[in-house]
Amino acid sequence: MKPACYPAYRASQIEWVQEVPAAWEECSAKMNFLMQLGKMLQNDPSGLEDVEITYLKALHVNWNHVATKDLPKMWASPSEVEQYGVMNGDLLVCEGGEAGRAAILEDLDEPAIIQNALHRVRGTERGDVHYFAYLLKHIADAGWFAILCNKATIAHLTGDKLGAIYMPVPTVAEQQQIAAFLDWKTGQIDALIAHKKELLEKLKEKRTAIITQAVTKGLNPDAPMHDSGVPWLGQVPEHWEVRRLKFYTERVFTGSTPPSDESRYFEEPTINWFTPSDFTDEGAIVSDSKRKLNSAAIDEGVVRYFERPCVLIVSIGATLGRVGFAEGSFSCNQQINVVVPAEGMYARFLFYSLSVKRETMKVISNATTLGYSGNLVAELGQEGKTLL
Repeated sequence: MKPACYPAYRASQIEWVQEVPAAWEECSAKMNFLMQLGKMLQNDPSGLEDVEITYLKALHVNWNHVATKDLPKMWASPSEVEQYGVMNGDLLVCEGGEAGRAAILEDLDEPAIIQNALHRVRGTERGDVHYFAYLLKHIADAGWFAILCNKATIAHLTGDKLGAIYMPVPTVAEQQQIAAFLDWKTGQIDALIAHKKELLEKLKEKRTAIITQAVTKGLNPDAPMHDSGVPWLGQVPEHWEVRRLKFYTERVFTGSTPPSDESRYFEEPTINWFTPSDFTDEGAIVSDSKRKLNSAAIDEGVVRYFERPCVLIVSIGATLGRVGFAEGSFSCNQQINVVVPAEGMYARFLFYSLSVKRETMKVISNATTLGYSGNLVAELGQEGKTLL
């Protein structure tokens, strides 16, 4: 199924559209749809006839989906229930926040109205809401809502601005065909994305399994084994030692951050300054930081400077236990511990060994210190010189 080509095209009068099929009209959205902005939140009844009713707000509307479970309630009069009421098939459009974010309402199983952060859009004999929803997504992706809303601080897509959106208008039958084609095509793409995500998760698991096998069992499947004495580690090659991490480190340092009022250290920066945002859950070799410092921060002793291969471990927050390996010169902030390998310990082996122990480190760490002080005592096996 492919989109059909039209026999003739013409230049569009719409700023964000270059050309349209010659037979299509162009006019404002209000000429094709019925639009209604929602009701202001009312926490208490204002009259004897007021009723408490479920309502939807901008938070419930995401692209391609409207949440309809556990909705809040407000008070409204019978006439307001009729005026602001919604039903399945309505298009809901955000007035504020991410102005223009829109989705078709589905799966609503109780009477409901909309709050004034939402517009309700209904189709007519000239306009199909599914087509309009895709059109709004295109406008958002193209960045035109910021212009349409005259964005200063928080963008607002008022009723007048929504209704004034100038749009290409094929016949309703064509609009429905276009929307059906896009449903089919985007459904294919979404399925492919889901499959790729599943494949990526399996590859991550395989990566972890390979690293774990190599750093705990070695590369020789026929090597004699002995019990490590560590429950989660099990057996290791007979010629390996199993000791606490601190015995294989020269020092463990904590990074630092320049004073907040000294922005000059970030001017014309050339030196990597790693923070937790530079690390991944899987562990990675890090060579380029998102933020950098200049040499003054090093010369004035504001941050520590490292010029040898080291293992970096995030020591605090949601990213606790993420591991990185830095080979070149670098500095880092106070949320990172820098493990300097002892002589005879191959730094990259230490990195791979720790990269698969994130959950272990999260359990045995107090999130402020690392192995050298005895709080993070990740057990580590080291193979002999034949492997290293």
